[in-house]
Amino acid sequence: MISKDDLLKNKDDLLSYSKQIKSGDIQILIKWLNEKDDNIRYTTFLLLQILSKKDDRVYKHWETFVEKLNDENSYQRSLGLMLISENIRWDTEDRFGKICTLYLKHSMTRSS
Repeated sequence: MISKDDLLKNKDDLLSYSKQIKSGDIQILIKWLNEKDDNIRYTTFLLLQILSKKDDRVYKHWETFVEKLNDENSYQRSLGLMLISENIRWDTEDRFGKICTLYLKHSMTRSS
């Protein structure tokens, strides 16, 4: 089972560390995206990005990323946007089509 200490010990070589991550660890990583400690939260995000490129284990948490799009915290919204973009490659069910407008609303920049 993954631990925060192991995650941080391996933060400089997440690609190699990603090979040790089991499917059951993904749920823990998803929860760590809400950690107050930015070091844990950001390292978790980077690891989830790497894992998202390998297979669809992170995609299975798609709805969690969609929920983040409505979070009051802009950092959480950004995590949702970026993890959706990393996992769209696994979207064989057209889940993105259902949230496309919401996604674009949050990814467009506003000029003043």
